[in-house]
Amino acid sequence: MITRHLAVVAVLAAVGPASAATDAEDPSLAPPPPAARTPPTELPEPPELSDSPTRRSAVYLVMGLGSPVGFMGFEGVRRLGSLIELSVGLGRGFGALAGQKDPSPTRDVQWAIMPRLRQGGRRHAITFGAGVSGGNYGSGGEWFCDGPCPDRDYPLNYVVWANLEVGSEHWWRSGFALRTFLGFARGCSMTSCTTSPSGGSLAIPYFGLGLGYAF
Repeated sequence: MITRHLAVVAVLAAVGPASAATDAEDPSLAPPPPAARTPPTELPEPPELSDSPTRRSAVYLVMGLGSPVGFMGFEGVRRLGSLIELSVGLGRGFGALAGQKDPSPTRDVQWAIMPRLRQGGRRHAITFGAGVSGGNYGSGGEWFCDGPCPDRDYPLNYVVWANLEVGSEHWWRSGFALRTFLGFARGCSMTSCTTSPSGGSLAIPYFGLGLGYAF
């Protein structure tokens, strides 16, 4: 009996290494290699929230009646965040121009500065502004006359105006910019805050529009 058990153990010992060698040589019987770790795929950056580039500045050609920059001028606008913008401008005042025998930009130039509150988005908004402007002012004479206008040389007086206005502002994807506004101005000359030297009122409504480009 003991001899039979020893024979079985000897057979198993001989078969075991051979089976292990066969398993090692047969790749189909070998255990699969551990899966390689794949580096995480980077997520694409989110698309822009807007379909237009960020624009913070604009330049306008302004035309108006009694506007802070006169009947025609230029205005630059810079946004200071999403709620506030600042505008500065230069133009020619109609009151001073119409009162000169020989009109000169050095005598009828008008300046303006105005911070404005914006209510709306980046491209379209309602604006509320309060600012100051200044320049020579006069009244009298005619804008159009036949031939020379010898009686058109009226005295001018320097006036500083306080301006309040409401407007709308639109900046399109192409960069085209449009601004409309309506306001009220109260002026103080060197001698009076009630009337001009020629007797005209220094409290006037004004309106106008600006065409320009935003960048």
